[in-house]
Amino acid sequence: MKREKNYNYAFLFYDVGEKRVQKVFKICKKYLSHYQKSVFRGDMTPSKLISLRNELKKVINDDEDLCV
Repeated sequence: MKREKNYNYAFLFYDVGEKRVQKVFKICKKYLSHYQKSVFRGDMTPSKLISLRNELKKVINDDEDLCV
């Protein structure tokens, strides 16, 4: 019996402070494909989404940055 994978397609846009741009870029690059400037897209499993969010939470400042 072939097991089905649970994939979703994700888009990620970010606008972060200059100090955090490279860190956010590197984290996003691990999980998604770079599309243009601060836009990433690609297939995303639920577990990878949780990991991505956890890594970004450590870097992003909620008061100054925007990540959707």
